[in-house]
Amino acid sequence: MPSDIYPLVSFIGTVELSIAPPELPPFAFDAIVEEQDTCLLLGPNPEIREPCEDYKTLVFRMITQQPRLPGEVIVRKTCPARFLAVVHDLEQAPACKEEWVAHALDHIFSEAGSHRITTLAMPVLGTCYGTLQYETFITLLLSTLSGRSSIYPEKIWLIVPAPVCNRIMELLVHH
Repeated sequence: MPSDIYPLVSFIGTVELSIAPPELPPFAFDAIVEEQDTCLLLGPNPEIREPCEDYKTLVFRMITQQPRLPGEVIVRKTCPARFLAVVHDLEQAPACKEEWVAHALDHIFSEAGSHRITTLAMPVLGTCYGTLQYETFITLLLSTLSGRSSIYPEKIWLIVPAPVCNRIMELLVHH
């Protein structure tokens, strides 16, 4: 079933799942999920800003900052909203674990319901930095979507590199 026409679309219950590369968004989205680590160092668009605080305050914040927990999702109320999914702990090996991605997915969909997010864009979590297999993520995603009761989100765009889109669609079809 090879195709170069995007998005590739599947339905998981009532959720429309579109698979498309980053350069071809299938729809406008209310929120985007970003893969992150416990210290919030990873991410697609690092922000480098001039500090607003004085030196002492910055040092104090740095010393007292607590790492985030794997599986946690931090919501940034921007437009579109940013959901920072903490699925990596760079101090552990492996740096990403299946259960962290599962917890993050639960939290992502819970936050989508809390914030009434109808359209969500998300990478294939755990695979951006080469740790999880695509098959594992698809299994976790299907399990999470099948066990939820919320109507949010209605649409999900899985952001996948073009060469992998058909493979992801085949994994969905065969589950």
